[in-house]
Amino acid sequence: SSAVTHRDTMQVTQLYIHPVKSCASVPVNTAKISSTGFENDRRWMVIRGGDDKLAGTFVTGRTVPKMLLITPKLTPECSSSELTLTAPEKKALVVPKQNTTLRQVTVWGVSIQAYDKGDEAAEWLRDFLQTDYPLRLVEKAPEGRRYNKGGFVRYWLDHIKSGLYDTVQDEAAFQDGFSYMMLSESSLDSLNTRLQETSNDSGAVLPMKIFRPNIVVNGAEAYSEDNWDHVQVQSNDNTPLDFYAVKPCERCKMTTINLEEGSYRADDAPTNPLPVLKKEHNFGKGGVFGANAVTTKASVGQMVSVGDTFRVVTTRSDKDSEPLRLHA
Repeated sequence: SSAVTHRDTMQVTQLYIHPVKSCASVPVNTAKISSTGFENDRRWMVIRGGDDKLAGTFVTGRTVPKMLLITPKLTPECSSSELTLTAPEKKALVVPKQNTTLRQVTVWGVSIQAYDKGDEAAEWLRDFLQTDYPLRLVEKAPEGRRYNKGGFVRYWLDHIKSGLYDTVQDEAAFQDGFSYMMLSESSLDSLNTRLQETSNDSGAVLPMKIFRPNIVVNGAEAYSEDNWDHVQVQSNDNTPLDFYAVKPCERCKMTTINLEEGSYRADDAPTNPLPVLKKEHNFGKGGVFGANAVTTKASVGQMVSVGDTFRVVTTRSDKDSEPLRLHA
């Protein structure tokens, strides 16, 4: 059947990391699996500064769309800094490597330890983003442990995948909920076609990076990732690396940001994907696009590369999808 043929010929075509949560994506050819997702993915984050009750809470493009105009550059070869930030008409910010001040920060209500990256970074961010509250840049501290959307992955393991309890690497850095997001090129092609049809605008095309995936594959059928369960990535003759797609990824206002301008698109803009997804492609409450995924403890330390073979080992049955849909 065509499904089997598709399964046998899939390939990783793009890889992305997002070093600073809600700032620009960084395409990479190879990514290392760490205990919290790809190495350096969402390792840094912007939080509210000050001393009111919101101090320490995370700030994203959902409230400050201009954040997506900030481009992170990793500089592992530099002894004093691993990260430089650039933004339009701004002098580059070199973020210091040394960590001195530990503080509590909050991501979706979960408190976690992070290092504050200093006043210069704080002033640079506020000057560019023009928020009416102070900002700070923080880096995840090794001692700050945070688990993948605790409730959801725990639910998935309890009710659907109890055999994986000791296998799954259930930890995240500053990602919203899951360490990995997977998306197929054919799903984006299909969505862009629908955007063009519904808007009568042949120029309505969204880039892959607006959806912030980590792993992009070709050779899949459009939207097949909704039902992926156990998938594998394999480099040459190396041991296949196991990933598990837990559920489809529900989409938010981040996908409506114009990446050239750092502003939200109008609700009726030809390239606003949310109305089409909510109407034609929903799961639980909202429109979905791509798959939220976790990997296994055995995969930590291994590499994923563009060109690797991607294989769907099992798909999720309707019986397993229904409780996930209700729980979402």
